[in-house]
Amino acid sequence: MENNMLFKRDIHVINGFNGDILGYDVSSMLTISLNQIAAKILSFPMPISLEKVIELLELNGFTRNDILANLEAMKKFKILSEKPLPKDTKSCGEGCSHDKTKVGGLTMNICHSCNMRCDYCFASGGNYKMKEEFMGEKTIKNSIDYLFDNISSSDIIMVSFFGGEPFMNWDGIKTGINHCNERNKAVNKKMIFYITTNGTLVTREHLEFLAQFDVRITVSLDGDRDVNDKHRFFIDGSSAFDKTVKAIELIVSYPQITLQVRPTVDEYGSTKIIETANFLESLGVTRIHFRPMSSLDGTKLVLTKNGYKSMAEGFECLAKKMIDQAQKGKELIDYVNILKFLFLLFFRLRRQFYCGAGSTVISVDPSGNISPCPRFTGMGEFQIGDIHCGGVVEKKQSEFQAFSIKTRPDCNNCWVKNICAGGCLYMHEIDEHGNDDFSVWCELMKSNVESALKTFVFLQKLSPAILPSLIREYPPLLSKTEEALLQYEKHLK
Repeated sequence: MENNMLFKRDIHVINGFNGDILGYDVSSMLTISLNQIAAKILSFPMPISLEKVIELLELNGFTRNDILANLEAMKKFKILSEKPLPKDTKSCGEGCSHDKTKVGGLTMNICHSCNMRCDYCFASGGNYKMKEEFMGEKTIKNSIDYLFDNISSSDIIMVSFFGGEPFMNWDGIKTGINHCNERNKAVNKKMIFYITTNGTLVTREHLEFLAQFDVRITVSLDGDRDVNDKHRFFIDGSSAFDKTVKAIELIVSYPQITLQVRPTVDEYGSTKIIETANFLESLGVTRIHFRPMSSLDGTKLVLTKNGYKSMAEGFECLAKKMIDQAQKGKELIDYVNILKFLFLLFFRLRRQFYCGAGSTVISVDPSGNISPCPRFTGMGEFQIGDIHCGGVVEKKQSEFQAFSIKTRPDCNNCWVKNICAGGCLYMHEIDEHGNDDFSVWCELMKSNVESALKTFVFLQKLSPAILPSLIREYPPLLSKTEEALLQYEKHLK
C-alpha cells in the first residue's frame, strides 16, 4: 500500500489570463502549463493513495485511461513521486546574499525638515520626531568615505538622498554627488544616485546639474487633485498639487534623468489604481510604483483589509493593461508593482532577504547615526552604529542579517517565499497593529505575484523578445543579468 501513496512537488496552481491553468514550481521558480486533470491532482491534500486519486477524478468525469496517462506523465517530470520529495533548501540567488560588513548602498537623510505636512508621513513631518537639521559636509563625506572603504563586490554603487525634503539641502546633494564621483575614480564602478522628493522645490537649475549623472528621481504624488489633496499639503494647509505636477512635467523634459512617481494608496485611492495610472501617464510618466499607506503611530490612516483587496484588484488591472499595450505594439509602461516580479521570474532569482536593510544598505541621519533604513531613523534601539565613531557595529548588524525566510517558519512554508523573502523588516519589527495587519500585507503580495506570473507567461507566449527589452529598463541591472539577457537574445536570433 505504501508504494501506492503519492507525494507532490510544491506547486502553486493559478488560472492564467487566457483561461489556461498555470503551475508555479516554488523550488525552481519555473511556471508550467497544466491540463485540468493535472491541476485537479495537485489540488488534493497529499500524501494521498493512488486509488483515492483515481476514485476522485472519476467522480469528476475523467476517464481512467486519461487519469493514468496524466499520473505517469507527472511522475516522469517529477511533479509527483511515490516517495516524499526533498524540501526546498537551495540558497538564494544573485542580489540577495549578504556579504557581512560590506556595503553596496547608502541612504543619507540629507535634511530633517520638510515644506509639507502630509498626514501619513512616517517621518513625522520630515524630522522623525527629532530636531530639524540639515546634514553637514563632514557627515556627508564621512558617510560616503565609509561606503567606499567598505564597498561590496557588486559592480554598482547606489547612493540615495532622502529626507524630509532633500531639495531643501541642495548644497548637500551636490556635495554628496561630487564626493562620490571623486572617490569612485579609484574603483570605477557604476554610480547610481536616487532622490526621493515631493517635487515642489525642483528647478531647472537642479535638473541641469543632475542630468550629468545617472540619477533616478522619485516624486511623491498620490493621483489627480481629488486623490492627492486628501493627504498631501503644505505646512499652511494649502494644496501642493499644482507645483508637484509642474515638477513632474519639468523632469519628464530631461530624458537623461529616470523619473518614477510613487503614489501612496489610502482607502479611497485603492479604488482608483487604474485612474491614477492613466492620469500619471498623461503627464508623460512611464514608471509608477504604488505603495500602501502605513503610519508610524496610530491606526487611523492604515489601509483596511478591503483597501488591500481593492489595491490587489487594481494591480491585476495594471497587469492586464500591460498585456494590452504589448498586444497593440505600444511601449510598455513600467508598473513597478508588476515589473519587479517579472525581473525575478525571468532570472529565477531566489530572494532570501526582502532588502539589504542594515546589511548591504545603511541609512545615516544628519547627526551620523546609522540605521538599517530610513524607517528606523530616530529609534535608538535600532541604531546599528555611528558614522563618526567606527561605523556599523557588527554585532548589531548581525541581528538584522539573521532576519530571513529561514528564520520565519510561516514564510518558509509559503509558496511565494523565494520572491517575497518574508517582507519588510520594519513592518515585522515595529508594526504596532499586530500580525493581522501583516497577514493582510501578505495577501496583497501573493495576489501581486500571481498577477505578475500570469503576465510573465502571457508575454513570453506573445513574443519572447518583449521581456528582455522591458527588463533591461529595470534599474539597477547587474552585469551578470545583462550578460544573461544578451545570451537569451542571441538564442532568439
